Amino acid sequence: MLANVKLEYLDYVELFLDFVAPFLNLYFLVLLRKTIFHLNLRILLGNFALGLCFLTIFRIPLLLDTFFEFLKDLPNIETFLHIVHNSFVILIVDGAILLTVERVFATVYADKYEHVVYTHVTVFSSCVLWIFNFGIAFMSQMRMNQSFVVGNLVIYGEGAMKTPVDLIILLVLNIVSVLIFFILLFTSSYNRRQYRVSSADQQLTQRYQLSENIRTGRQLSRLMIANVIISSYIFVSLYFLSLNENRNFWTTFVTGFYEFVCSLACVLFPLILIWTHPKLKMTFLSHFSRKKKIDAMRTINDLPLIVKQNAQQQKQLYFDELKKSWK
Repeated sequence: MLANVKLEYLDYVELFLDFVAPFLNLYFLVLLRKTIFHLNLRILLGNFALGLCFLTIFRIPLLLDTFFEFLKDLPNIETFLHIVHNSFVILIVDGAILLTVERVFATVYADKYEHVVYTHVTVFSSCVLWIFNFGIAFMSQMRMNQSFVVGNLVIYGEGAMKTPVDLIILLVLNIVSVLIFFILLFTSSYNRRQYRVSSADQQLTQRYQLSENIRTGRQLSRLMIANVIISSYIFVSLYFLSLNENRNFWTTFVTGFYEFVCSLACVLFPLILIWTHPKLKMTFLSHFSRKKKIDAMRTINDLPLIVKQNAQQQKQLYFDELKKSWK
């Protein structure tokens, strides 16, 4: 198997992130129990968070093996752990694609999407994605097992896979991720325009779905920026690790952060999703910060202050608050 060039001082930081990430992603899964997203989106977000959780769980024994070498006599188990771990690394590359596709459908069918639930399609697509990623990781591991390093050269033996199919697929997925990012920006802009031109007499379901699309589009655009950057780095690192024939300082430096960046992504992604949603952020802060006591507004006679508002004012106040959450 091709050795992964690492910067050793990062191992301890990476190990810390690997232990933090599962708890953070499981916490995000608990937050998803609240009906703040459409059910289809909640399933896909849960699938993404669960994959990030497993990525670090399967990385922990591999990282501990670098300290204690307890997998030295168990090559089959070590290979299996590498394949499963790498399959969830690939989920970083293509997991966000499903999220954006779901938001595109939510935009196209905004007038009825709130009542449309195809959970079987969403669950099936998530399972297919995991199987697909496992297949890519398996091909990648088999190809790298046929290579070895002599000095600064990466050499493939006789009968080795000449065409890096796995890297070609990853390159295509990276290109698709960039295109998906621009599609997400377009759909977010489209939803904002539709909401501005929609009338107050329009169906409340459609207006609610448009506002939901705007909020989730804002969330996912932040996620996709980080996703595109990290996915591109993953592809470049895998290229340097397996195809670049000459090992030098540059390849050592770039690939040395590979596993650390993957672990960092598992912590960063759920934090982005939580921090960019007003309700999730409020819940998160209420759980992990000191609560401040807020007294109700009262009159000079120490009586509760009653503010009279008609239905139209209350409706306008609601939509004003919605607009503030989009900024």
